[in-house]
Amino acid sequence: MTKYSYKLVTAPINTLFILDDIKNYLRLDAGDTSEDNLLLSFQSSAVSFIEKYTNRTLLTTTFKTYRDVFFNSPGRSYFDRYGYDYWELRKSPLQSISSIKYFNKSNVLVTVDANIYYNTFEDIYSKILLNDSLKFPSDASNKLQAIEIEFVAGYGDDATSVPDELKNAVLMLISAMYENRGDCSQASCSQLANCSIKQLISQFRVINI
Repeated sequence: MTKYSYKLVTAPINTLFILDDIKNYLRLDAGDTSEDNLLLSFQSSAVSFIEKYTNRTLLTTTFKTYRDVFFNSPGRSYFDRYGYDYWELRKSPLQSISSIKYFNKSNVLVTVDANIYYNTFEDIYSKILLNDSLKFPSDASNKLQAIEIEFVAGYGDDATSVPDELKNAVLMLISAMYENRGDCSQASCSQLANCSIKQLISQFRVINI
């Protein structure tokens, strides 16, 4: 499977936990604000680690990814080149496809009619495919990354939509970083994520091949 890059377009509007939730978990005084920025930083690092380890997006996030050719590009069969006739979006879980745009041969960015294609909703990675008897436009530019796909992924807008195991893993990792602050950098999350944390989230992990 060809690997593609994914660009962040819109970050989540909420954090996974509010500070009071984190302080309650850590048994800290809710009125003490002296370490608020530190706790938020720990949460950001913990969420980042969990997302990278599982290849899942926790909260609603908009991404953009690029492709060089359409499935049905004349003389450039996608199946012949890549071995499959769909696009796989490697951000999970998928919520929606915002748009598919492409640069035509006049270098004008054009939006593809959404009736031409459809997408699946899968537990791992969802796909974009053509509707029966329909084709993508034939006037796409030959340049690399001529096609832009913008989509939304994540379990939901806030923590209520995120599986408990993933939320608990984030809290456990925040706790580990807080208890070991000064002894290691936030970059060493993987060392703090002990077997119990990884075992807790292993059922959600997607192994890219």
